[in-house]
Amino acid sequence: MKRFIITAILILPVLFSCTDKSEDGAAVATSVVLSQDKVDLQVGETATITATVHPTSLEMDVVWSVLEPEYASVDKGTITGLKEGVTYVVAVSADGNQRAACMVSVNPEVKYSVTIKDSKGQALDAIYGYPGMSINLAASTSDGETHRLTWSVEDSSVGTISADGILKLSPIASADAAFVYDAQSFVKVVTEDGCGSKIPVRSSLLKGIKVDDTYEPAGTIITIQESESHSVAAMYQGEDAPEAIPADGINLELSNTSAFSLVRTGASYSLLTGSASAVTTKLFASVVGKSDKVEIAEFKIDKSYPIKAQLVGTSSSTLSFTWTEG
Repeated sequence: MKRFIITAILILPVLFSCTDKSEDGAAVATSVVLSQDKVDLQVGETATITATVHPTSLEMDVVWSVLEPEYASVDKGTITGLKEGVTYVVAVSADGNQRAACMVSVNPEVKYSVTIKDSKGQALDAIYGYPGMSINLAASTSDGETHRLTWSVEDSSVGTISADGILKLSPIASADAAFVYDAQSFVKVVTEDGCGSKIPVRSSLLKGIKVDDTYEPAGTIITIQESESHSVAAMYQGEDAPEAIPADGINLELSNTSAFSLVRTGASYSLLTGSASAVTTKLFASVVGKSDKVEIAEFKIDKSYPIKAQLVGTSSSTLSFTWTEG
C-alpha cells in the first residue's frame, strides 16, 4: 500500500496539469469535469460516472484508464471493483490537453447477511433488558453455513457478551442512580469473513408509571380530565414486578406547565390539571443530581361532557331512559 500511495502522489500533479493552447491555433479542451470524485465499491460491484469536456461546444470525448488496474477496471465510465484496495480512474480529453481523476475504494465482497436472534429463533431489531439480566443470543447467516462468530458490546459499561452469545447487562454500580438507570449501546456479531450485524441494546430500570393505583408501562399515553388531581409515581424493575421509586430519589418534570403542575407529596407526586382541554404534556424522570432525562408517559386532558338522563318509560322489569349532553 505504501508503494501505491507514493505512486499516486507522484502522478496526481501530472493528472491535473493543463494547457488551453494549441500550436496551430485550434480550439482545445479547457477542463474535464467528472460527475463524482470518489466512488466506493465492493468486489464485483459496478458504478458509472460521466465526464464532461469544457467548453461543451467541442462535443469532445474522453479516454478512460485506471492507475492501478488490479483494483478496478473502467469501460466508458462504468467502473468495476476487482480487488480490495484503492486506485484512481482517469478521464483524459480526446485532444490530450485536460484530465480529471476519481478515487475508487474497493471493499471486500459481501458474501451473505447475518441476523441476530433471541433464544427462540426470532430475529431482533433491538435488545431491551434491565441491569443484571442475562439474555441468550444467536446468529444465523443467509448462506445457511456454520461460521465462526465473534460477539462484542461497543460500550462494555452497559454489558458484556460471551463467545457463545450470552449477553450480561451490567449491574448498577451506584445506588443513587439505580432507580432510573438508562444506558444504551450496540451488540455486534462478525463472522470470520468479516460479514456481520449490529443492533442497539438498552438497559434500563425504568419500567413505567403508576397513576393512582393503575400501573402503565413506559411510553404510554394517559387520558385524564380537566380540574383533577392524580397521584403519580415512577416505577422501576423490582425482583418480581415494578415497584415505586421514592420521590426523594427522582425528579419528575413536565414539558407543558400551562395546564399541568406537579407537587411532591410524601413518597410520590401529585399531578394537577387545569381547566383547559385537548392539551398534552410529556412526563420525564431523572435521578436527583443528574441531568439525563427519560420520557416515561404522556398525559392528555380530554374534554368532559356532562350527561343527563331522563326517564321515558317503565315496565314490570325495566326502566327506559334517554341520554343527552349538557
